[in-house]
Amino acid sequence: MSKYLLIIALILASVFFGFKIKENYALHQYLKAEVQELETRKQNILKEKESLEQNLKAEERDKSLEREARLMLGLKKEGEKVILVIPPEEIQGQNQNLTQNNKLNQNNQEANQSLSFFQKIWLNLLELVNKIKE
Repeated sequence: MSKYLLIIALILASVFFGFKIKENYALHQYLKAEVQELETRKQNILKEKESLEQNLKAEERDKSLEREARLMLGLKKEGEKVILVIPPEEIQGQNQNLTQNNKLNQNNQEANQSLSFFQKIWLNLLELVNKIKE
């Protein structure tokens, strides 16, 4: 009789442990799939992060190029105020140029007073062409 009880106890223990092993195996498979999914998400997030960093660098480079172009061309954005600082040497050179131009303009005006109508038109056209060339 004790032999039969021992066999029944072993069978019951085997069935019980069999179910536990099956449950643990199912949990293991679920967790393995979850880890794999998380690894895939991690890789996607890292790729997206790298892409965003490249876009940020490109955006910074574009802003830098835009700023340099605006400075070089003397342009401004709407609402911006531009302040030009001219070194003293350039101001003196510009003042001398203005003085020379004023003298030339006075001489031209005096000469224009004694010219005919068509000669005045011709001189004005020449002055415009010279200004355009500068």
